[in-house]
Amino acid sequence: MKKKSQPSSDGASQIDKFREAARALKSVGDEEYDDAVARVAKAEKLSDEQIKELVRRKREEAKR
Repeated sequence: MKKKSQPSSDGASQIDKFREAARALKSVGDEEYDDAVARVAKAEKLSDEQIKELVRRKREEAKR
């Protein structure tokens, strides 16, 4: 039984979002992609509270 993709609030289905992301990745070279993956893998892991605080600070900076 095949599951129907549900449209998100912006009207794009989940599969459409994956297709769009795949198309975007094609425009990025292997080296840039590998660099981005390495940065994410080495990034400091934040707790939920740290993430919330970071978002608050970014939001305050954007208001200025």
